[in-house]
Amino acid sequence: MIPPRIPLVISVILATLPLPALPGIEKQPTSAGLSADEDREIKSLQADHKSLLLQATKEEWTRPLAKLQEQYLIRMEQLQKQFAKAGNLEKALAARSIARAGKFPAVADSEVQEIASAQEIFLRKQDQFRSEQRKRIEILTGQHVAKLNSIKLKLTRAGRLDGALIVEKQIQSATRTAAIGQDSPVQQSLPEEGRPVPAQLHWKLQEVDHSLGILGAQACLDHDREGQPAIAYFDDITNNLKFATLKGGKWHVITVASTGNVGFSPSLRFSPEAQPAISYFDLNNGELKFTTLNKGEWIQNTVDNSSTLGHSTSLSFGKDGQPAVSYYDLTNKNLKFAGFDGTKWHLEAVDSGGDVGRYSSLVHGPDGHPSIAYYDTTNGDLKFASFDGNQWINQVIDKAGNVGRYSALDYSPAGLPSIAYRDNGAGNLKFADFDGTKWNLSVVDSEGDVGKYNSLKYSPEGQAAISYYDATHGDLKLATGKAGSWTLQKLDHKGDVGWFTSLSYSSAGQPSVAYRDNTGTSLKIASQSPLPAGNSPKSKSPKP
Repeated sequence: MIPPRIPLVISVILATLPLPALPGIEKQPTSAGLSADEDREIKSLQADHKSLLLQATKEEWTRPLAKLQEQYLIRMEQLQKQFAKAGNLEKALAARSIARAGKFPAVADSEVQEIASAQEIFLRKQDQFRSEQRKRIEILTGQHVAKLNSIKLKLTRAGRLDGALIVEKQIQSATRTAAIGQDSPVQQSLPEEGRPVPAQLHWKLQEVDHSLGILGAQACLDHDREGQPAIAYFDDITNNLKFATLKGGKWHVITVASTGNVGFSPSLRFSPEAQPAISYFDLNNGELKFTTLNKGEWIQNTVDNSSTLGHSTSLSFGKDGQPAVSYYDLTNKNLKFAGFDGTKWHLEAVDSGGDVGRYSSLVHGPDGHPSIAYYDTTNGDLKFASFDGNQWINQVIDKAGNVGRYSALDYSPAGLPSIAYRDNGAGNLKFADFDGTKWNLSVVDSEGDVGKYNSLKYSPEGQAAISYYDATHGDLKLATGKAGSWTLQKLDHKGDVGWFTSLSYSSAGQPSVAYRDNTGTSLKIASQSPLPAGNSPKSKSPKP
């Protein structure tokens, strides 16, 4: 039975809970650049978009959050009674104080272990709600922007530039506020309580597997729905594909594939059903393979065995929930793409103009179509291939010198592609970002020989982050920011560290980087996490 005061508290939450800022609904005045019909069409799109965002906010955030807060208060009541029955006055008073305050926790900060454990459980559930709402808003905003882009393109081709500019402002408004719209109200205090101060963050370094050889730990990192990291990697001592998961603060390693020399160039992603899936190269048979966990068993599939292929694999799931893989055909020296339709794999060459396709990086864009960043070995260029629904369109993004190795692709919250890559001639880390009209190229780090083994991801707040290897100093580094404004930091500097980096964000928005320690021949992970109360960030962070 819910105590009588709790429904009243929850009603206060619902009445006072502010909705997130909603992307893409900024009003624009009617302009002579648009016809009356076009103006009505755009306003109709805006109204529909606003309605869908409000609905998503209620379904993915407001209602679940209110229910979660109610359950949290009930749990504190239960703990209070439990402690009182056991005769533990101090713990009972702590639980009663929290229940009476009616305040959802910002962090699991209670000194009472049982209360702190309960707080952690509820915070993980809240993170899951936030992640689901963010994903939903990203999809809705991407669909809205795609419709506006279609109108803009039609106006531009008709030479009606004033009208196209008006639509462009609408697109900028939608993309500019998308990241704000994803920031749902968190840690809501009841009536007069203030918002807690966010916990400071530090980097924690852990060893995952220490028994690797010369080429081991070609790691690929992803997070599951609960925000827990998982790593697929190649063990070159046993020539096996391995999978590591974090449970109860400890890493657990299993062998996924062990027949022959398998597991080279792995790419890990969690499916929409929250099952881990891995694409990899079977070096023994020269085949591209795909494996997924189903009811506790890893199911192995051969995707392509038409020639020696499967190097530089990159896995992504489309909006339909089906996997796709980009990879390099070693025999024909082509970039290839394999898409699964639910029954069988469909294979095609994306680019066959010379020796192309190494360092492929595959991501599905907001429109649901796949895109691939890759290296043109013949010309020493960075290239980008995008599927428009009918055919692949290949572009040269950067051809100044020998550029494009270690390419890593991701889409910003605005729905626009960006690529981190290496300028091999200059030894620099570079960044290419598309602004909707053209690609802009910039240097991220030019201090020494840098930019190998890089990995690019956008944070939930919309900030670009790149993990990479500093070969001059043997360090693992991280760059965060945007073109022209980057913050560089060393995450690990002990020995020769930072090979095969892989960056991923948890559902709570905290980054982790998996990488190889070449000195200790081990697989390691650097994770950003809240700093324990009373500690200085400097006391735990790696020294520069």
